[in-house]
Amino acid sequence: MNLESRFLNEILNLFSKDRIICILFYGTNAFNRSESKFSDYDFYVMFDKFLKEDDILIKQLINLFPNLNIDITYQYLEDLEKIGWQNYQLGNHGLFYMLNFAQAILLYGYNIFQRKLILIDNDKLRESILFQIQEYFWRLDNWFLKEDENELLYSRYKKYVIRILVDILLFNGDISFQEINVKLYKEIIQLVNIKPYISDETKQKLKEIYIINNKPNIYEFRELKRLIYEDYLIILQQ
Repeated sequence: MNLESRFLNEILNLFSKDRIICILFYGTNAFNRSESKFSDYDFYVMFDKFLKEDDILIKQLINLFPNLNIDITYQYLEDLEKIGWQNYQLGNHGLFYMLNFAQAILLYGYNIFQRKLILIDNDKLRESILFQIQEYFWRLDNWFLKEDENELLYSRYKKYVIRILVDILLFNGDISFQEINVKLYKEIIQLVNIKPYISDETKQKLKEIYIINNKPNIYEFRELKRLIYEDYLIILQQ
């Protein structure tokens, strides 16, 4: 039995089926494109409404997978309806994350995000992408200052530099969430290489780090991050 099937069985044993709107499997491991051993297995659960025992049951569920990087997110349909779908938020992820969930693998129920996409305002969607890009830049700076230079830090930089580039492509309408879920890093870089709003310096540094040099140091990643940020600032002025 694969992990997602086991997860589905365990959660349906803990919760009443009629409470669950949907269970989604998403992220790099869901689409077999993980390039890091540190990648999480990401699951999303939407319940109908809040019950106080949910927290305890979710903790029990996590404890059933002690040696795996299981990341479980859950929300309530009743709450989201009150907030309004145009104001959708999941942690630091804004409205655009509805597109991510709309492309996720459905394990149970129906994918409500696919039905709600029609409500999304495109300007607010693009605004939420910009917010996410800025948040990713902040993460990279924060990790650099607070964490030791080690394999985990390299893995995070390798992953989130690509995430920033993907979101820039998404903001410019040059990639879809469906494509994001199936493309590997090298395919993202190939797409970036033909975009005029990414500088030649950035493209060269991407090639050096992701294709030529298998063991770049953290300062090379920092240089690449700054080059991408300068491209990003120019995009905002256009």
